[in-house]
Amino acid sequence: MKGIIYFTILLISPFASADTGNETCKMGALKATLECLAKKLEAAKDDLNSVLEMIQRERAEDKLFIRGFNNAQNKWKESLKSDCDSIYDLWRYGSVKNVKWMQCKIELTKQRIYFINKYYVTEAEGI
Repeated sequence: MKGIIYFTILLISPFASADTGNETCKMGALKATLECLAKKLEAAKDDLNSVLEMIQRERAEDKLFIRGFNNAQNKWKESLKSDCDSIYDLWRYGSVKNVKWMQCKIELTKQRIYFINKYYVTEAEGI
């Protein structure tokens, strides 16, 4: 049964699109898709680094916070690697393994940016 499901997914996936934000990476030629996703991943990493640098700069005097924040960021990186590597392992026999791995990294990076902005950057309102 699992084989049928995986086969169906592999048949359908080339016709799907990899939505990674404002622009969609069309699933078609694998090389073009991977290049598009690589650009999206670099953009997401750049956005994350900008937010991290801003927090480091604005809270530089609060050593306890910075230590805890850096620890949390390092743990998040470990979690990102574990999650996305397991996605890669799941798809290891398919031609989409790298696509799925990059989509995972893009999505989790964007989620991290959202989380940091919501809880570390935005002022608490209505509390």
